[in-house]
Amino acid sequence: MTFIQFKGLPGRLSATVAVVVLAGLVAACGTPGNSERNDGASMSDEAFGDSVRAARTRQTIDPDAGSKHAETPGTDGTSAALALENYHKSFREPASTITSPGPGKRDSN
Repeated sequence: MTFIQFKGLPGRLSATVAVVVLAGLVAACGTPGNSERNDGASMSDEAFGDSVRAARTRQTIDPDAGSKHAETPGTDGTSAALALENYHKSFREPASTITSPGPGKRDSN
């Protein structure tokens, strides 16, 4: 069985780096937020999503707005369908072009 031998200053430096990295890996497994509880969930799972739910609640003006207003005044279906059809037609038919002499050009009449 052979072991890695560290010789001289570069060897000591790499040995120190290896020990520090190993200690960091071992310490990362024992952070307070990752300890297991009795039910198997970690402490970080307990509060997962709380900040998002709190932010959404603070940004909601009226949580019951959808159930309060049964009918909203606006465009009826027939008018909306005609407006949409006119919008689609505007892309099928090219717009009429008006020609006029540009700057510095004379009219040929």
